This record gives sequence, C-alpha cells and structure tokens, in this order.
Amino acid sequence: WRDQGYTRPKVLVLFPTRGTCWIFVKQMIRLLGDAAMVDNMDRFDEEYGPPAMSEDGSDDEEEDTARVRRKAILKQKGPEWNELFGDDVNDDDDFKLGMSLTPNVVKSAGKKRRNVAGNADNGSGASGVSVKLFAEFYRSDIILSSPIGLKMVTTKKDDDDEDEETPTDVDFLSSIDICLVTRSDVLLMQNWDHVNGVLDCLNQQPKQISDIDFSRVRNYFLEGQGAHWRQLILVSSFADPHILSTFRRHSKNVEGQLKIKKKIPSDKASICDVMVRVKQVFQRVTCQSVTEVGSSRLRYFSNHVLPKLM
Repeated sequence: WRDQGYTRPKVLVLFPTRGTCWIFVKQMIRLLGDAAMVDNMDRFDEEYGPPAMSEDGSDDEEEDTARVRRKAILKQKGPEWNELFGDDVNDDDDFKLGMSLTPNVVKSAGKKRRNVAGNADNGSGASGVSVKLFAEFYRSDIILSSPIGLKMVTTKKDDDDEDEETPTDVDFLSSIDICLVTRSDVLLMQNWDHVNGVLDCLNQQPKQISDIDFSRVRNYFLEGQGAHWRQLILVSSFADPHILSTFRRHSKNVEGQLKIKKKIPSDKASICDVMVRVKQVFQRVTCQSVTEVGSSRLRYFSNHVLPKLM
C-alpha cells in the first residue's frame, strides 16, 4: 500500500510566540479526550506556559506602587496586546517542537504517564491516543514552530558570504500535507521573510534516502508533485498584500485556492468606536501629471495650509 510520504511529519503549524503555541496544544489535547496519555507535559508547561510569578510576600510600599502602576499600564495596552505580550504569557519567538501521536496505546512496561485529567497511569494500557511532546522531528507527526526557530534549523551561514544562507537538512519537511500559519497578522509584524523561507523548504525531494521505503511512498511524492497536494492555510485578522502574495505563490493545490472573509456590519466595525476630536478637512490638490504629485502637494501646503498655521 502506498500510504505514506518520504518522512513521518505530515503537519506543520507556525506560531508567533510560545504562548500561542501553548494555547494551541492545550486545546488540541483537550479535544483528544481524557483517555489521551501525554508525555513531557510538565516540561511543556514550564517552557511554553505562563511564566512563574515571583511571590516573595514583601510589604514594600515601593514594590506595591510599582505593581499597581504596572497593572494600570497593561490595562491601557488593551486585551489584544496582553494576549501576546502580557506578564502572564510567554512571548518568546524562537522555538520549535515535535509532537508524535500514536493511537491505541498498548500495555507499557510499568512506565507512568499523565493523562489529560492529570492522573498518573500505571501502564496497564488504555484506549485513545498517546501524545509525546518534544519528539525528534523525524519521529514526529506534527511540527510546531516559529518561523525564525525553524529557519535557524534549516539554514546556515555561507563561509564565503556571511549574508548568504544555504539550506541544510530539510528532509523532514518533504512530506508535509497540511501547513497552518496561525496569527499571520502578528507574524507580519515580526519578519515575513522567515515565513516565505520556511514555505520554500516544503515538499522538496529528500537528499538522504537510506531510511525510505519507496514501495509505500505515494506516487505524487515520487513525481515531485507533493506541493500540489498540500493544503496551505493562512489565518489573519486582516488582509495584507504580503499575506495574499504568499498565499498565491505557495498555495499550489490542484483543487485551487479559497479565501474566506468575515463580513462585519458597519455599525459594529471598529472604526465606529474611534472618536476623532479634531476637525478633518480634505482638500483636492490639482496637478498636471503623475510625476508632479509630490511637488504639487508640497507647493499647495506651503502656499495655502502653512500660512494659516503660522
């Protein structure tokens, strides 16, 4: 049966921060049910979860004042900013994580694991899914990473030209079937070139073939058409030319492309909540040609607007 690709990883999910990755994994494990057994959950919570808040119990008035002032500042930042960069979230943007999913957990040799409910399993066996976090990439089913974290793994500096970067080992990305880019609007504010660099590495022909069973590899992978069967999903709170350009460039699925936009009524749009306290005046500036737009605008401002302000 031709039922697999060159390598085991099938899903790639890109996140802007460790905090967003932590929320995604928690929701995914919750959907697997209470029978799911999870390895390395404590380590995952420590490295990706909310940072531990220091509670020294001191009654210093200066520290209390600073704490209250800090809360007031965070409140002014708004809920969206606190969701990404607040004191109770992990905002580190350099990480990569492998996750393996093994259905129908068999009887283990007395090894204790923690299920979703937080109870220890004595290894007597249970139905469901066994989840292993921090698995090696080649033994993972899902790769969770930030663009910069994955780029640092897949590229290296050229010795002759320090500014030139060459790909290294990207074979574990050769059989990706689903690529999900979450919070594209946040990744756009980091460095969108890293996202394009990661997408360029997907579904390439592997260089190391010693561990590949070609009798089970699907035909479209052997023909170099893996990118045409891959699903690329970009999620963003707004449309941007860079995001749309990346989607048109890297979305090569044979079924085509689909864009879904949420329509918001005009009375519920965010622009209705903006209270402009200054008078806005729009004036038309006439010009003879497109090449004279800049000079005509400056001339109009100098002759008509600036004298009224002086």
